[in-house]
Order: sequence, then C-alpha cells, then structure tokens
Amino acid sequence: MTEKIQQHMYTRERKGIFHDTAGYDSIAMSEELKPAFVKKYLHPFCFYHVPRTLREKAEKDPAQYPSAVTILQPETGELVIGQAVFVPADFTGSRSTYFLHHYVIPPLLKEEWIQNPEMLFRVEAFQTAYEVEQGQLLPELEVVPFNDSLMVDDELLAALGISMTAFRQLLLAVMLSISGKKKVYISLPVPLQDYTEYALRLMEFVYRFLPFAHRRRLGLLTFTSEPEARNDIHVTFFEPGSLNIHDRSFAKQFLFDFARGKISGVEIGQSAYLRFAAEHLSESPKMEKFFEFTEMALAGFTEGQLLALGSYDQLIPLYRTLVYDDYSDYLKNKLGFMKNLFYFLQVKGEEKLDLLALFLKVWEVEKKGEEPS
Repeated sequence: MTEKIQQHMYTRERKGIFHDTAGYDSIAMSEELKPAFVKKYLHPFCFYHVPRTLREKAEKDPAQYPSAVTILQPETGELVIGQAVFVPADFTGSRSTYFLHHYVIPPLLKEEWIQNPEMLFRVEAFQTAYEVEQGQLLPELEVVPFNDSLMVDDELLAALGISMTAFRQLLLAVMLSISGKKKVYISLPVPLQDYTEYALRLMEFVYRFLPFAHRRRLGLLTFTSEPEARNDIHVTFFEPGSLNIHDRSFAKQFLFDFARGKISGVEIGQSAYLRFAAEHLSESPKMEKFFEFTEMALAGFTEGQLLALGSYDQLIPLYRTLVYDDYSDYLKNKLGFMKNLFYFLQVKGEEKLDLLALFLKVWEVEKKGEEPS
C-alpha cells in the first residue's frame, strides 16, 4: 500500500462500488485501497446502531444522535479510524440511513499516530455526506487535521464520576483485554449527543497510560445500542440501559457501567505498574518517557511478554532507580532487583544502553559499600 493516507466512504445509495443495485455499499474510496482489504476489514464494521431512546420517540433531528467512532488495527498493519453518523433520509427521502467515513493509515505512518494520541482521538475532518456525482475516487492524503488545543487531563475523571480506583481497574481491564480474549464494556453518565465526545476523551486519557505495545493493538467503538463481542474491538461504549445484564456471556467480561455506578469482572490486586500510573495521573506526559524505556528494555522479547502486565511491574523498580536515583527497591531486594535486570539484558543486552548504565550505577553503589542518600 502507498505511504499516503487512504479514504473510504459507505452508505445506502442507488448503487455503489461493489453492487449495481440499491443498498448499503462503498460509494467512494482512494485508488490504492484494495477491494479485498475493504471487504474483509472495513465492511464488517460499517454499521450504526440508533440509540434506543431516540428510536422509540422517532427523533428526526440528527444533532441529537451521537456519532460512532471505530478504531481498528488489522493484522495487515494499518490503523483504521472511522466515523458513522445518523442520516435522517436516504436517497429515496423515505427512510433513515447512516454515513460512514474511514481514514486508513498505512503501516509506515502508523507509529506517529500511536505515539501522539491527540492525532488519533481528535480527528476533525470526518465527512458526514458525499455527493455520488463527484465520482467514486477519493484523494490520498498527507495528513488528517486534528484538534491540538483540547486539554485532556485527570479532571475528566471527576466530571464522569470515575474514582482513582475505578480508573486503575479500567486501565487494567483494557490491558488485559488487549492481551487476552475478554472485552471491556463502558457506559457513561452523559447526554447521548455528547456520548462519543466523552468516550474519545476518556479513551485518550486511558491511552496515555497504555504501553506502546498495547496501543498498537487497541480496537475501539465509541457508541452502540447493541453491545456484543466483535473481533478486533477491545473496548465498546454502549448506550446506558442497552446491555442485557441477564446475558451470561457479559458476566464474564469487564463491565464499567458508570451510568449506573456498577463495575464488575476486574480486581486490581498488587501491581507496581498500576500504582506508578496512579502516581502520574495528573502528569501523563511523563509516562511517555517510561514507555520509551520499556520499548528499549523489551526489545527482542515475544509479543506475549510485550503485552504482559508483569513485564511492566518488573520494569518499574529499574526505571525508578535509573531515572530518579531511587534505590529503595534495590536496597529492599538486591537479589530480586539484579535478577530482573539480567532478565531484560539476556535478549539483545548489548543494545540496551540504559540497562547497562543502570548495572554500572548499582555496581558503583556496591563498591562504595554505602547506602545512597
């Protein structure tokens, strides 16, 4: 695929790219998007579930309907960001429909988006309509505009009624979902028309505390009135009251029904990483330095090790000692500390200069025979 960003649009029309008859289909896309990719990875997520409360009262004002943003990361390496919106009338003028616009970020550009959450969660250039008379070919793009002025900080948690403990539970659930098979379901105590805005803000905040390995796999849906498990989607925001609590399959998942004040399926336990994240809740930019350190330390390890919470628990004491000259973890358990250090040095150790520097630091401490002040 090209090194430029591709586009794709989908709705109900008289005819589309893949079908000559009326119905839902792709109606326009960039030249370098392969039909097989579109059908396999985009079409399964081309949907919009109307809020039940608005459907029941036959609401016609599209401004009352939340958009639904989807973030996907197919096995082929691309990053897909799409938005679906409610449309009160289709080409016949007699029934409602929805319109969906995707951006497909190629693998070579993906890393910049992964390391800059504002690019991913604050896209401002989604189209909500398209005149088919303009043709089926959409331009490739160099960049996608985003809002770089919006502040996302821990005050958002207070606004949503999310406690420190609940945030740690949510962070853990998202990490475990990405590394495992369980899904995360979230409801928010906000008006429907603002739902996706708050869902994106909350997930951007969570994302800033996710290691890069987890960021590279996260799948997200910011609104649905029909919550269900979907491949490649780890986190689903659902309309309050739309989750069937009697469905036993949901009892096995991670549930954060913030609209009702209920959380189930996750226990924090003892985690050095989760404590470290909580300590930096009001200064999330500092987490980026830690994640750069973990990228270095975990180089050469398996994907399972990259996604394991335990790997980050093990790296916290090493990072504190290296960056903050905090030797408390080392002095409490010298053998365990050195065992962890050598564990990460056993793979590509000659390339891990920060870990080698850490070894020299603790060696100097031992040579002096004094506890560092």
